Amino acid sequence: MLNKRTLIIYTGNGKGKTTAAIGSAVRMAGHNGRVLMMQFVKCEKNTGEFKYLKGGGDIDLITCGCGFIFKDKNLDKHKKAAKKGMQILLEKLEDTFYNLVILDEIFYIVNYKLIGSGELLNILHKFDKVDFILTGRDAPAEFVKLADIVTEMKEVKHPYKNGIPAKKGIEY
Repeated sequence: MLNKRTLIIYTGNGKGKTTAAIGSAVRMAGHNGRVLMMQFVKCEKNTGEFKYLKGGGDIDLITCGCGFIFKDKNLDKHKKAAKKGMQILLEKLEDTFYNLVILDEIFYIVNYKLIGSGELLNILHKFDKVDFILTGRDAPAEFVKLADIVTEMKEVKHPYKNGIPAKKGIEY
């Protein structure tokens, strides 16, 4: 069944979810596929991926976040950014055919209830000819069950634990 959508999830507490998704984006673009990458939560314009991919080509990158989300803080600005991101996502999917859509850090948005899981599931079902990659910690069971491929990144060792800050080109 060549027209069946593939749903991939990269989850877990380890590093590498976004990196794996970008690798898949490059692979798809290398086969002349069109890619949309929506980065939820992230707003940084100084990340390596943003600097490289902002130029266009076959990979469209849109950041639609406000930075890290903390449970004990006011989530209004994050909810507004998530809603706007979902609106942009729908507009892009309705206007342009993409072979692959990456929703980076989407599980923060779902788990913090900034959007309902049903809203995301509806998009996945509506655009069932498009391959999707969903990333983020704590992938909800309903998405894991729906997915074709699920990879969990497990942190074994990381310099953060020793107070070493993020390294340009490696972490961002």
